[in-house]
Amino acid sequence: MSRLLPWLAVMVAWGVGSAAESATVDRKSAPRPIVALLGMGETFPEEAWSEAEQASRAEFLTSQMDVWFLPGQAEGPIERVQEMHRISAELDARCVLRINRDGPGSARAALLIRDPATSAALERTLEMTGLDHPKMAAVAALRVLETCRSGWEVLHLPPPSKALTSASWGIARDSGWAEGKEEVNALTQSARRPFTLGMGGGLAGTPQSGVTLGTVNICLDWALQPSWELSLDTSLSVVGRSISGEEGRASIHLVAFRAWAAMTPRLTPRVHLALGPGAGMVFAWTRGASSQGYLAQEDDALLAYVGLKGEIVLKLSEGWSVRWGMTGGILSPQVRVAFGDKQVAGFGRPLLESHVRVGLSFPQRSRG
Repeated sequence: MSRLLPWLAVMVAWGVGSAAESATVDRKSAPRPIVALLGMGETFPEEAWSEAEQASRAEFLTSQMDVWFLPGQAEGPIERVQEMHRISAELDARCVLRINRDGPGSARAALLIRDPATSAALERTLEMTGLDHPKMAAVAALRVLETCRSGWEVLHLPPPSKALTSASWGIARDSGWAEGKEEVNALTQSARRPFTLGMGGGLAGTPQSGVTLGTVNICLDWALQPSWELSLDTSLSVVGRSISGEEGRASIHLVAFRAWAAMTPRLTPRVHLALGPGAGMVFAWTRGASSQGYLAQEDDALLAYVGLKGEIVLKLSEGWSVRWGMTGGILSPQVRVAFGDKQVAGFGRPLLESHVRVGLSFPQRSRG
């Protein structure tokens, strides 16, 4: 017994360490506050100060906040304030930021700082000059972040943790702003890569044959860029319609494995589309029921699949979404059901599907 005590102590310590690590993971997986940054480059390029936008975005990312980069659409001063309030309410954002040039060598940063729980809000404006200085964008980003922090203190909001050092490396390094800008861009491009795991059901069928199958769907979506995503999905038929004839009865079943590449144009901050092609493999099999004068046979085949999909995605919250879509494709070769020498049904040309899935997102963090 005395020999076992050291081993028991090691196992208990390992269990405690694992529990602590699990608790740490759970805390890290909690949703992070949202900052909406309204970019000016797409809609008002003459007002855009892209260096300050990138530096501010990186500052918020390193402060453990999720940054949504959206194109600013409003033109007039009143409309722009209304737009910031609308986006803040739709995203439950802690801060909405817009940076724009308003004259030669000068710029303005407008901030809406808001408590999503109570809807209490503050509006702040920062005036900046000397935009030609190579480190001014980094200075502007720090001023924006500190203004947000002071606003959160006024609203009694807990500040996000500063897990990383400042993203404005140009201020702290002798190598200058050029090197810092490259790192800011790298962090901006790699900090948010959300994965979404979706589960749901749908229908699949070929209109000409009258065969319709009920399916269960599982899909993993990976947002490579704000406007692109890759998806892997599998679909298994669980309910089918039998094909009947004088000679007997038969049914078709399938399981599909496919990959999709889709554009994701955004309609509103909470709604976007997913449109693109896909390809994969489908394993299909048929089962028959014997009758008098008819001996049923079973058969299966591995088929190639190519198709297109269109989906509407509604973001319910930071982690949850609902996705409704339709796909159209063809199987090669086509599935055929025959009773003796008589073909009674064909399946897979075209193969039309409709599905509804509920998704849960898991953001991947490159740092922090």
